[in-house]
Amino acid sequence: MMVVGTGLGAFICFRAWNSVQVLADSDLCSPWVENFNSLDTDNTWSRDIELGGFGNGEFQMTTDASTNLFFKNGQLYIMPTLTTDAGYTLAQIVGNDSATYKLDGCTAGTASSSDGSSSSANCTVSSGSGPQDVIPPVQSARINTKGKKSIRYGKVEVRAKLPSGDWLWPAIWMLPEEEKYGAWPLSGEIDVRAPSFRPRRCSRRC
Repeated sequence: MMVVGTGLGAFICFRAWNSVQVLADSDLCSPWVENFNSLDTDNTWSRDIELGGFGNGEFQMTTDASTNLFFKNGQLYIMPTLTTDAGYTLAQIVGNDSATYKLDGCTAGTASSSDGSSSSANCTVSSGSGPQDVIPPVQSARINTKGKKSIRYGKVEVRAKLPSGDWLWPAIWMLPEEEKYGAWPLSGEIDVRAPSFRPRRCSRRC
């Protein structure tokens, strides 16, 4: 009975897999191509500007600074920088000297943010009030197409070079337009990452 059951299960799985209709590349049309000659924030892209950690406790802030997102030779660059480069001292960041960082152009809690549930409290942070209250020491950038570009079915091709190393978290995320099953991550997520990528995270309590 075990052999029969295994064989029957394998047959059912094979039949289901074989019945999936896969379109040839020649049958697909291309509704959208992005070459990143510029950043079209009116029709295609929105910036995520906040310092709340995006639900993962990411120990960085994302900005609209040209040092964190820029174009060169027809390519998009997302470049992390140190908060000390923005004029804050290490003592201010870790809380030995209290300081407040207010993120200009913050999008937390807005419809254009990929994390629409984020609170506007993720726009300002103060250091010095407790051992876990520090200013994120790294600044980077993040963009999304929420409310501007979406697909239901299709094939997505991405050509990107992702760095690997300690304290780096490069990612291309495919998120749903609507949170039908609840706030992230309950409604699903598809990640595209470098094969050798090994994330290392640090919460605000470390």
